[in-house]
Amino acid sequence: MLFYAEMGTLVILIACSIEAFAVVLERFIAWGKASAQAKAFKGQLKSLLKEGNEEQIRSACEQPKAPLAAVLASIWQGGKELRPDQTQMLLRHGLDEVGHRHRRFLAILATLASTAPFIGLFGTVLGIMHTFTAIGKQGFGGPAIVSAGISQALIATACGLAVAIPCVIFYNFFTRRANRAVKETETEATQILIMLGRI
Repeated sequence: MLFYAEMGTLVILIACSIEAFAVVLERFIAWGKASAQAKAFKGQLKSLLKEGNEEQIRSACEQPKAPLAAVLASIWQGGKELRPDQTQMLLRHGLDEVGHRHRRFLAILATLASTAPFIGLFGTVLGIMHTFTAIGKQGFGGPAIVSAGISQALIATACGLAVAIPCVIFYNFFTRRANRAVKETETEATQILIMLGRI
């Protein structure tokens, strides 16, 4: 039977795994919406660029759901009489905002990935302490008793690793995806600004 402190660590790890699952699910849903919005906006923008009407492009960016629209909207807010360096500064600010949106909740995954193994290790240490305390009270019961207690205590460490490993994988996956998306948005926004003679 697991000691109550070990059970406490397992409950904490279960809560961590539920939180990690919620973050991963939210990120997949958010990326799906962002991809659909980006695709729709690029299709609309393509036809507007052929006309070359900056006012229509500006109107299309007034509801910046798509990342590229959000970046361009941050530049339009600066007005028409911007120097190239000012445009670049606003572009960088818009990209930072987009990057923050893409990396939303990833700090939670990073925190869970780094702390879950230690929570599991803490539970294991408590379990081993409990095993040796029980042996000290009842007398030595042989290697089978000791190994059974330690084996049971190691469940917490295994659970901690089971939570941490997927968190690391998904954190790296979403971080790479966010970095790539920000870079693509920067390239597309720069090309559009060059076409419009803004930089």
